[in-house]
Amino acid sequence: LNDWAGVAEALDAQRITVGGTLGINPLEITPPTDQAREQLGTDASPLTEKQERVSSFLANFFAQRGISLGDRRTTLEVAIEVAYRNAGITEDVTTHDRESPTLRDVIDVLEAVVDDPDAFTLRTAAEAEKLQADATWLIDQLRPFGPDGQFAHLGRQSEVDFAAADRIYLDLAQQEGRVGGRTTLVMQLLISLVYERAKQTDKEVVFVIDEARYVLRDAANLTFLETIFRHHRHHDLS
Repeated sequence: LNDWAGVAEALDAQRITVGGTLGINPLEITPPTDQAREQLGTDASPLTEKQERVSSFLANFFAQRGISLGDRRTTLEVAIEVAYRNAGITEDVTTHDRESPTLRDVIDVLEAVVDDPDAFTLRTAAEAEKLQADATWLIDQLRPFGPDGQFAHLGRQSEVDFAAADRIYLDLAQQEGRVGGRTTLVMQLLISLVYERAKQTDKEVVFVIDEARYVLRDAANLTFLETIFRHHRHHDLS
């Protein structure tokens, strides 16, 4: 897996170690180019698409830990939606250049749900008890994304500037071919950031996976890749 290190250095590529400690924000969203907006159509919703990817990432996080999210996913999705709304990010793509919320912002929303569940009910007061219980459970389960948690670097703003480099090398050497758990989660996020980068440029973005069997043998990665590449044609990503 280290064979590409020399190539990356020769091409002056930005090198990112998969499994490292650089901040990577799962909720990061970027505005598409004008050309991409035209291709998407007037009824497209990049925000909804992003929220779905965040929910899928967290569902995979729970699955990797052997935990069933179940119908608590609805409460989690509400918290994600509110976190974006609190950040001033809406369906209007011109708001997508604002600072994205983080998972810690999502946890803050869940805390607000615990404190005042009635403010988040849809129809009846009977929903409040379940919302409060769900939010309490989710806060506990999302503890690894807190400042001192195992995935603390995934709970803050991204420190990876994909826009600053034309060539990027995602280095799996530290994992020695092992894909699963922490590596799977980080790989999904990095692939998502590549997708966000593709949205911001009119250039063709080529994503090459060497030794792809390590990534493709993981079911969670397969599902995530399928979601990403279902939309890749809109942003000239191959």
